Amino acid sequence: MNNIVEAVYENSKKKIKSYPCHANRASQLGEDCERKLVYMRTRWEEAQPHDVSLQRVFDQGNIEEPAIIREVQDAGFDVIEQQVALSWPEHQITGHIDGLVRIDGKLYPLEIKSMSPHIFGSTFTRGPGMYEWEEVREKFDRYDWLKKYKPQLTLYLLLKEYEEGLFIFKDKSSGALAQVNLPLDYEEGEKLLQRADRINEHVKNGTVPDPVPFNDKKCGRCAFNHICCPDKAENPIKFIDDALIIEALALREQAEEHRQIYNDCDKKIKEWAKAQDEDKLVCGDWLLQKSPHGKGVRVEIERFDGEMKKEDVS
Repeated sequence: MNNIVEAVYENSKKKIKSYPCHANRASQLGEDCERKLVYMRTRWEEAQPHDVSLQRVFDQGNIEEPAIIREVQDAGFDVIEQQVALSWPEHQITGHIDGLVRIDGKLYPLEIKSMSPHIFGSTFTRGPGMYEWEEVREKFDRYDWLKKYKPQLTLYLLLKEYEEGLFIFKDKSSGALAQVNLPLDYEEGEKLLQRADRINEHVKNGTVPDPVPFNDKKCGRCAFNHICCPDKAENPIKFIDDALIIEALALREQAEEHRQIYNDCDKKIKEWAKAQDEDKLVCGDWLLQKSPHGKGVRVEIERFDGEMKKEDVS
């Protein structure tokens, strides 16, 4: 019998490619490492490819987006200009807006994102519903990928000349939805344009910015670390975006008072880690390190802050 799952994953692997990047992508300008943004423009073909687990995350996002738009439309809202290409030649910025949604006769730029249950639940603590940006602002400072969402929509607001836009977030497990209203932040918008202009100057002159201070968590998973800091990449950590393991790690932390749940998660995580080839793995916010232990292998689990600071080891 043919292995369907294996065939699906092989098909996902075929989508892992590097493409020429001739402009500043709005979805990436929230990145605070300008050297990386220059490399994305000038050395894109040398980027280290992401793994198939992360590609599957991207694939699911592409599936979720049109499904959520259909739900919004079915609820009686017009969504126009879906996936329209945007361009700001003066600053060499490009992007694709998910759509414009009409609410009470007024149009708002719309961005749709999906989240793991843990991230969704810890961000939208009141549950499904509508939130103002200030309610959740600090929650979006926790992870690098979440930090890029506001800058992306801010640039779309500037490009489309709108004063307010909104996000729709979906819990990938439960289907719960949350709306976040985002007013245009002119100060942040100006900083993003200045960043784009600095990058353009480096590209034009063939130069690169100074590197940011090295951080294992951030630099270790950068696709250009072998170019930017090759000496630090000699003993690399493998970064894995495995949603099931990230959820188990989060549940393991939350369930320490419930020993059976804790032990079940702990066992699942360590068995998974032992099956990996690398001795050091980072999954989500956790560092898993393997070492010989008698006739077997010991797995230590700790919080990972990029500086190898141990907070909790089982």
